[in-house]
Amino acid sequence: MPDDPTAPSQADAAGGTPARPAEPVPGAPASGPVPVGAPAPPSATVPTAEGVPAAVPGAAGVAREEEPVVPETVESPVPGGAAGAVVPRTVEPAVPAPAAGGAVPATPESPVLPPRAAAPRPLVHRHHWIVRLTHWVNTVVLVGMMASGLQIYNAYERFGIRGTRLPLPNPFDMHPLPRWARLGGWLAGGLSWHFFLMWPLVLNGLLYVAYLVLSGEWRPLVFRPRDVGPAIEMQKYYLHLRREHPPQGKHNALQKGAYSFIIALGSVSVLSGLALWKPVQLSWLTALFGGYELARYWHFVAVWLFAAFIVVHVVLVFVVDPASLRAMVTGWYRGRFPSHD
Repeated sequence: MPDDPTAPSQADAAGGTPARPAEPVPGAPASGPVPVGAPAPPSATVPTAEGVPAAVPGAAGVAREEEPVVPETVESPVPGGAAGAVVPRTVEPAVPAPAAGGAVPATPESPVLPPRAAAPRPLVHRHHWIVRLTHWVNTVVLVGMMASGLQIYNAYERFGIRGTRLPLPNPFDMHPLPRWARLGGWLAGGLSWHFFLMWPLVLNGLLYVAYLVLSGEWRPLVFRPRDVGPAIEMQKYYLHLRREHPPQGKHNALQKGAYSFIIALGSVSVLSGLALWKPVQLSWLTALFGGYELARYWHFVAVWLFAAFIVVHVVLVFVVDPASLRAMVTGWYRGRFPSHD
């Protein structure tokens, strides 16, 4: 290639051997010589060792061929550098474009990630402080009432006037109850504990019922005729005759039935206890229960119904919805069921 007659000789400037004139870059506009060390024109490209055109630093709008998936290192000449000088250049792998719907296609370098876990259930306020207070006070007082009542029964393990026996079912007839289940040590001690604990039990129950009435919280607790069908389905689920848990709100149909029953049972227990406590002053109430011995019997039956309710209630809390126990302590609930009906 002939030298450019207009380019100054490096021998004239440095007084040495004339330098080789700069060769034009392929594809660059033929507007004149390219001085050594000067930046390449904006649209210039230079060939690489692998034959892939690479943009000259500073060039804009230069199209590149599709790059390989696996990173590789190629060499490219240094623009304006000495003849034959090359530097390594790393070609980054192309990222696959997202498919329709935002899914990224699976490649060995980018495996498909599992779906994200479902968002946690919201934390909602479930129980008023009055409900929580009366619940735990009732738990402690009721256990004490039951244990002291068993101590009173242990003084005479039969229903009927001395020498007689009422024809009523009683598996504990003339069988003393174990000492660990009794409170008071003897008859007078059992009576003292029973009369002492009955006042907190009655006042606590009145506070709870008053709150239910004034706040309207009694509505989701009352068992209605329309709850018969859902209650049967819930019982099937507990007996493993149904695989899926029936839909429910804050309380299922069986819970509504149990809570309605336990409130009625508490009323019977209190009234029969008053009939035993004041049989003369409240003779009409004692007669309403069929006499003193029958009032004593119904009062005793209520004890075991309360015990059965407590056992079933505790078991179902831990088996079906453990989060409800924490809600009864803090008032806040995050579990599998809603907090409304």
